[in-house]
Amino acid sequence: MAHRYRLDPEPAAETMLVRHCSDARFVWNLALEQANSRRPGRGPTPGAAARMRQLAEARRHSWLGEGSSSVQQQAL
Repeated sequence: MAHRYRLDPEPAAETMLVRHCSDARFVWNLALEQANSRRPGRGPTPGAAARMRQLAEARRHSWLGEGSSSVQQQAL
């Protein structure tokens, strides 16, 4: 059984939700690109701990650091 909910956030909350969604999608797409670009025989793709370290590094040097780290971590 599925439940559907309609959201009707205030403008400020809507802006934050859009930001969270775009950050999560960006992080997910980077991880997916990294996994897809690995060639067979060149070792495994990074595990969860390695990806968290990469995310922490990326958050230090870009606009990504302004977003929610927990949202970005959950995307991985």
